[in-house]
Formats: sequence, C-alpha cells, structure tokens
Amino acid sequence: MTRARTLASILALSAAAFVAPGVVHAKPSAGAPLSAAVCKAMEGVWTPDTCTIPEGISAIPTSSFKIGGATTLDIRGSLTVNRGVTVANMGAITIANSGPLTPGEWGAGVVVLGALDNSGTITIQNVYYGTDTSATEGTEGITVLITMDPPDSDRVPFVVVPGTLTNSGVITIQNSGNQTRGIRNDGAVVNSASGVITVANSLSGSRGIYNRRGVGAPFYVNGTLTNAGSMTISNSGDSNSYGLYNQGVFTISANGTFTIEPSSSTATGVVNGGSITSFGTFTNNRGAADTPDGPLGVHNFGTMVNYGSTFATGVFYTDGIMLNMGTITNRGAMLDGSYAQTMMNYGTIYNYGGIGGGVNKGFCVDEPGDPPGTGC
Repeated sequence: MTRARTLASILALSAAAFVAPGVVHAKPSAGAPLSAAVCKAMEGVWTPDTCTIPEGISAIPTSSFKIGGATTLDIRGSLTVNRGVTVANMGAITIANSGPLTPGEWGAGVVVLGALDNSGTITIQNVYYGTDTSATEGTEGITVLITMDPPDSDRVPFVVVPGTLTNSGVITIQNSGNQTRGIRNDGAVVNSASGVITVANSLSGSRGIYNRRGVGAPFYVNGTLTNAGSMTISNSGDSNSYGLYNQGVFTISANGTFTIEPSSSTATGVVNGGSITSFGTFTNNRGAADTPDGPLGVHNFGTMVNYGSTFATGVFYTDGIMLNMGTITNRGAMLDGSYAQTMMNYGTIYNYGGIGGGVNKGFCVDEPGDPPGTGC
C-alpha cells in the first residue's frame, strides 16, 4: 500500500455519519387547525375543507397550524415555512406551479426554514414555465434550509438553526424543466419507517436529491438526510443529471431502501463528496457498466460505508474511501482511482464486473455474466 490506513482510522473518519439504525419519529406538533382564518392569513381562498392559494403567491404562515385528515391545502404557487413555524400535515398538501416563483432565482414548491411534519400526502408538480427548453431556469420540489443566529456569520458565538422535514406519509415530486432538483437539503430531512418519497424530475441538469454542505467558510454545516423508509429517484436527463448528489451526511437505516432507477444513458447515478453510510438497501441502476469515461454509476470522492446490501450497476469509481462491511452485488466495474488502496472489502462482494485496485480482506466471488467477473 502506498498510504497505510487502518480500519480504526477509517471508522473515525466516518463517525459523523453513524447513527442508530432506528429512527424515532415525533408525531406532528399541535397547532391551530387549517381554517378560513388561517387560509386568509396566507392570502388563500377557503372553501369547506380546502384552502386554495392562487398562482404566483407564496403561502407564508406566521404561526403553526395542522392540516386534518379530511383537509387539503391546495397551493398554486409555493409554501414557505418560516423559522419557528411548524406545519403538521395529516391530510393533503398539493402544489402545482406553472410560473416563476419566489424566493430567490429558483421556483420552489416548498421552502422549509421551520418544521414540516408530514404523515399525510404531499404532491408537488412544478411545471416548466418557459418555451425555450435550453434555458437554465429551474424548479425545486422541496428546499430545506438553515438560518443563523446571529445572522452575521462573522459574529461568534452563533447558533445554526436547521429547517426540518420529517416524513412518515407519502411525498411525490415531479419537476418538469431544466436544472431541477427534487429535494435540496441544507438542514435535516428524516424519512421514517413508514415514509415513502418518490422524485421524478426531467430534462437536463436534474438532480433527484441534492444533499449539500451549507453556510460557507469558516462555518461549514452538513445537510443531514436519514432514510428509514422508502426513497426512489427516477429522474432523467443528460450528462449533467444525477440521481443523488451528496455533499452532506446521508444515512440509510437498517430497514430503509434507497433506489435510483434507470434513466438517460448519459445520466450518473450517485456523486458523493460527503458521507454515505448504509445499514439497509442501496440500489443504483444507472451508469455505463465498463468504462470510467462514460456516465458513472457511482463517483465517490468522499466516504462510503456499507453495512447492509448494495446493488451496483454501472462503474463504481472511488478516489475517496469505500469500506464494505456488508454485501455488494456488482454488475459494473469497481475501480480504485486513488491508487492508494482506499477501496476495501471486509464483507462479501458478488462480482459480475471487473475490479481494479482496492484491498480484499473478506470474500469476493466471481460470478458468470456479461461482462464476466474479474479481479477477485
């Protein structure tokens, strides 16, 4: 080895990503029921059991409220949940945009600086609002942000207040347009055991989930994404499109499943510059199988640790740290691009593709297939 690394040092580097496999989900917070008065305060129109927010308006609640099981918040613009406000949805939130929205340069279905607790359904459909499909304008389904107290980052001490999205229901996001993101997370997103999240973007430059590192020097804060339920990314697009773009901390709990479905032949499955730790099932069905010059199934330049079951299609290229303590079924080439033996197997790999580099301290079984397994 050109750069020695012990198992202990690798685990230390990844410690920030380790959480208990179980996720405790708090019930939606109490608040005033969605009513005519609450609806009017958000510039909405109230009809029995439905609050409709007209197109072009961002509904901005000034206090916490809850949506009952038989109630619908029908938003034709966007919803911004401010810091200190909790929206508890046990009914239905529907968002259907067809025009440019605020805040910022991006159209957004939901912006969360406070807390959004969902045990009902959230359906977001952001419709591309231009006629020029080469334009760079985009839409975001859900954006979870952080705020700082004091707001001036040069002052210390300071407190980072993450926006939080907790889902134990069903969230479906469909963005139609260029440069789209299903979920952008700078704060904290938890998908509980009963939670189901599906993202289906389209056109160029789309990212299913963008879990990012936020704030800015010298105060870096990781977006944290924890999945104990089911998450599926089925966005399509070109070579600038990704199923998961992770710069923060992403954890899949023991019973959690995360799946990236096949897409455009030029789209990449996963780009990881942060930390991904899986105790559950991680499946990537995207990327070319035999060349690092084509779209990658996974490009890891951060830290990836697998304790569960990982199914890889397309080239798995790592120039960071990849540690397998579970089972990997590989149907594309696995390549250690760092030349420093930082791709290490202490578990089991079923290899249907070539393996180049890395260290095998576990079991690696070549299986017949196309291409045939090589490199164990």
